[in-house]
Amino acid sequence: MTRRIKNIILFMLVFSLMIMITNHVNASYHVVGFEVTTHGYYGEDQDFCEMFDEKVTDDYMQVYVSSENDSFSKLDFKAMGANTRFPKSPVDCSDGHVYRLGKGEYTDKMINYVYENGYKYAGIKAQAVDDAFVTLKGVYISN
Repeated sequence: MTRRIKNIILFMLVFSLMIMITNHVNASYHVVGFEVTTHGYYGEDQDFCEMFDEKVTDDYMQVYVSSENDSFSKLDFKAMGANTRFPKSPVDCSDGHVYRLGKGEYTDKMINYVYENGYKYAGIKAQAVDDAFVTLKGVYISN
């Protein structure tokens, strides 16, 4: 009787481990580099990341602005959705949530509704805060 109980417990442990590994693989995160440039004074007040990445869950996105940028200005970032990796006209999926970030700053919980709105790819939009020429580089993370 005790051997049977041990086998059942061992089976349950192995089964639980397999489920945990599967969930971890399915929720893998993708890191995508970006460079955005704005110049509000000349009407170039917004820019999108060049490449969007697949979004397979309704989890948060993250944006990290590199501390190695030359600019000390900030930009407003929003989550965008699209059905292609290189969209011509992405759709705002931020639901009004804006994140003002500058050199060395990040957001670990960028609220977005990309997945919920049926889009396959997620990216970011940068909006000028002032009339300065601003270029910021970094990465955004989606899953």
